[in-house]
Amino acid sequence: MKQLLFTLLLVPLLCVGCGTIEFPDGPQSSGSLRKVTVHTRAADNVVPTYPIEVFAFDGGGQCCARQTLKQAGDALSLRLADGAYRVVALSGLPSSSAVPERPTWNSAVWPNGANALFDQAILRAEASVTVAEKRSQVHLLLAPVVTAAELRLTQLPNDATAAAIEIAPACTALNFAGERSGEGRVSVPLTRGADGVWTSGVHYLLPAGKSPTQLSIRWTRNGEQAVYGYTYPQALVAGTPYRFEGAFVDDAAGGTVGDVSVAAWNTPVVQTFSFGKSVVNPPVQPQPPAGGGTGGTTPQTTWEGRLWNGHVVALVQNIVGSEADFLLISRAQWDPVASAYSETASDEAAQYAAGYKEAELAEWHIPTRQEAAALAAFWRGEKLKIINATLRDASEPEIYDKVEGRSVPYLCDEARSVFSFLENSHVRKAGKSVGTYLLRLVKTVHVRFLP
Repeated sequence: MKQLLFTLLLVPLLCVGCGTIEFPDGPQSSGSLRKVTVHTRAADNVVPTYPIEVFAFDGGGQCCARQTLKQAGDALSLRLADGAYRVVALSGLPSSSAVPERPTWNSAVWPNGANALFDQAILRAEASVTVAEKRSQVHLLLAPVVTAAELRLTQLPNDATAAAIEIAPACTALNFAGERSGEGRVSVPLTRGADGVWTSGVHYLLPAGKSPTQLSIRWTRNGEQAVYGYTYPQALVAGTPYRFEGAFVDDAAGGTVGDVSVAAWNTPVVQTFSFGKSVVNPPVQPQPPAGGGTGGTTPQTTWEGRLWNGHVVALVQNIVGSEADFLLISRAQWDPVASAYSETASDEAAQYAAGYKEAELAEWHIPTRQEAAALAAFWRGEKLKIINATLRDASEPEIYDKVEGRSVPYLCDEARSVFSFLENSHVRKAGKSVGTYLLRLVKTVHVRFLP
């Protein structure tokens, strides 16, 4: 049963290869053309839907250029002047989406008030790039910003003529920054098959990230509508497919039950429920978040890879009694960044660190050699998927270990050295002319665990 559910859910979520997009600068800039190579790929078990729309936003949030990738292998050429940009790629946008010709960073991809139920997954990727006198590269990783939902009802009366399930809460708007907003509900229609089972197929919605999730089950017979409710105690998570199965029970005694399966990237969760007259479902304790341990605010909780006050915890260090240090890693990722040995941009990484602020937290820094070694040792191999799941859920770029079979170097040691998130990785000296380094900042905060 479980294997069947997982297979069904993963059919539209298979892996995709890489494409290359080139961005020369515009005629308004001085000097030679600047070539920015953008490598695009999808997250594990994800297939992008074409066309893929690519946008470049300047520091003021204005769209400077856009192009459309109509099929795999297409090359895109945008013309950009020297400067810093954020490049965003979107896949799976409905034809009815009202994207303006020259959007801003905060423009709506899907406007508030429209029916936010989709027939295909919306994927998003973002990266920063500086167009200057050096060769630049940008890596874009497409990942879902939606939740997949498949619904199935059995044992409805034979004379039922219509059925639907409302899911709440669900967000109603999405902007280019990847921020979901608004709160409402979506109604998913069901169709009866020859076997009498009512199914929805796979649909996609913008999760609100709030629990509990309410299901309102509605079906019509003889012109009258029956409404039943079911509460799923957890929030729906972006990038996770859910399958809800329920069986109608006219008499709750010895009731038939259904189940809920969560498959794909997160650990499967199976939960039984029934709906109908006099049916009472016992409460279910929520599972810990992805990357978490037993839950709760104690030193014994596995905090690595989880969100703390909206910040990503990379390491927990110096635990003494009920206190510890959290090494946070920035949600933002810069790519490409020059090393401190560069002749043209030696202070680029330091400038990013000086200007970075995440919510209320400032004073982030480039990882030291010791911090870099600790990060590489802890997050190498399969473990990297845990923290990347948290970053995907937050609509942030993932941490790379390899791209196109080659290790991805991150700057550390005041941008004088680099390290990689690979097995047996070591800190090594950065190059002088290499312009393809990545950067993630860190910050240490001291926390006290509440009883």
